[in-house]
Amino acid sequence: MMRSRAALGLMLTAAMVCLSMHVISQATADSIPTDGLTVTIAGRAMRCGETPVYMDNEMPTEGMSVPGEGLYLNPFLLNRQPAPVRMFIFKHECAHEVTGPDEFGADCMAAQSGAREGWLKSSDIDAVCRSFAGPATETHPSGDDRCAHIRQCFAGSQVAGAASPSGRSARASSWSAAESAATRERDFDAGDAWPGYSSEFE
Repeated sequence: MMRSRAALGLMLTAAMVCLSMHVISQATADSIPTDGLTVTIAGRAMRCGETPVYMDNEMPTEGMSVPGEGLYLNPFLLNRQPAPVRMFIFKHECAHEVTGPDEFGADCMAAQSGAREGWLKSSDIDAVCRSFAGPATETHPSGDDRCAHIRQCFAGSQVAGAASPSGRSARASSWSAAESAATRERDFDAGDAWPGYSSEFE
């Protein structure tokens, strides 16, 4: 009887470890195909033109655009967000390739893209807004202002105020309004990329 209980305990422990490893791998190792350009989020292939996409689980923010280098994503933090928010973040950071540091412009382009492609519904916008809630900072408008602007853009009452391509020379722009300037200006190395990974965001 004691042996049976011990064996059962070992089996349960092993099952928990396997489950934990699966969850960790899903959250920390998600996704770039070998082309280094396409990510799969909630079953949808997403690409930012010819802009490279890199993964970095150590970033304190879900995503960041570094002009002239690429998009950086933190899959561990992204997987804590619902699928529409993950896709919005990717599109927002991609939009910075056009808008430069203009947060309103990047938000608007992401909202319009989501509406056009069908992955963003009006009911999803509350979750998007919760992901960046907070007061205005030196680099980001307040969460309330951004949320109102996203709703306007989603409804089609306002178009993206995209900056000229000269915005590429602007400093890095990140998703998190609370991120420090030091992190935003971080000099990423190409070694941060996971060029051979082919799993996907849930």
